[in-house]
Formats: sequence, C-alpha cells, structure tokens
Amino acid sequence: MIKHLSFVRLTVLSAVAATFFAVALPVKVHADTTQHASVTLKMADGAQVAISDAPNINFGTTAINSNGTDKDADNIDAPVTVTNPGFADGWTLKVAASNFTDAQTNRTIKSAQMTFDTATVAADDQNNVSAAPVAQQAVLTTGGAAQKIVGAADHAGVGTFSATFNPSNVHLHIPAGNVEGNYSADLTWTLVNGVED
Repeated sequence: MIKHLSFVRLTVLSAVAATFFAVALPVKVHADTTQHASVTLKMADGAQVAISDAPNINFGTTAINSNGTDKDADNIDAPVTVTNPGFADGWTLKVAASNFTDAQTNRTIKSAQMTFDTATVAADDQNNVSAAPVAQQAVLTTGGAAQKIVGAADHAGVGTFSATFNPSNVHLHIPAGNVEGNYSADLTWTLVNGVED
C-alpha cells in the first residue's frame, strides 16, 4: 500500500511539472507586416515666390572733394526677405539703382556706384530644413542694369529667407566732378524664376 501511494504522488508531480514547462515556452510572433502612409503637398491658389520685405538705405551727409567720395551707409532699416511657399525651382534676386537725383535741381550724381558686400542669409524659421540661398557681392552703377545679389539653387531657398546687410557693408562711391545737393535714388529688387549667374 505504501509503495502504491508513493507512485501516485510521483505521477502527479510529473504531470504538474510538464504543464508548467509547456506554459512557459515562448510564443513566436510574425511581425513583418508592411503598410503605407501617404500625403500630397499642393500649392495654394495664387501661391508665388515673392519679396516680402526690402530695405531703405540712408547714407547720411558727407563732404565732397576733388578726389571723389566714398561713404558707407548710416542706416539700413530692414533685410531683404524672399518667401518661397514650396516651389522646387530655384530663384535669383537682383537689385538695380536709379540715378541719384536732386528733386529741386534735377541734377544727378554722375557715374555713382553702390556696392553691396555679401549679405548674411538665414531662414526666418530656425527649423527650416531647406538648403539656404547663397549671397554674393553686387556692384551697381546707378542708372545701370540690375545685378544678382542672392541666388537659390533648385530645391533650395524654400520657406522664408532674409539677407541682412550691415551698414558698414554697403558703400557709395561718388566720383570727382559732382556737385553738392540732396540726392536720392530708387532701389528696385527683382525676383527671377530659375538660377542665373
């Protein structure tokens, strides 16, 4: 009788152990299912690359002399800012200066030159992921053709970017032979679609 009870107890313990190990075995899961996310980016109606801000430049007052005069700007009140809402094509920003003219006498400063040293260009949004446009020096003969000052390659310059000029980086050269007066000129900033030299 004692031997029979011991045998039964051993059998029960074996069955419990077998059940425990069967439950503890890991279950393999196949997790390689692939699905997709999609989005379409669409330009808003009327969207365009545009100049959203541009500076007035004041050279103040300076003495003229028989050897010509060079003067840095006294004040520049804003950067020049270009906004591209999402077009992939590059763009080119140019600037031209009219003749400096005295409104009372209608005289002009003959053969004046304005020089813009290379501007500092940065995105207005610090999280912008687009490549920045590239600035370059521009030398303008007043009354002459527009010159490139900032350019964005294809897929660059997307978002809002500002080119900032320090007053010490914008120069006016007045050749000898000009006369005193109160002169002003128009600065025309022009955006061209595509990349130009």
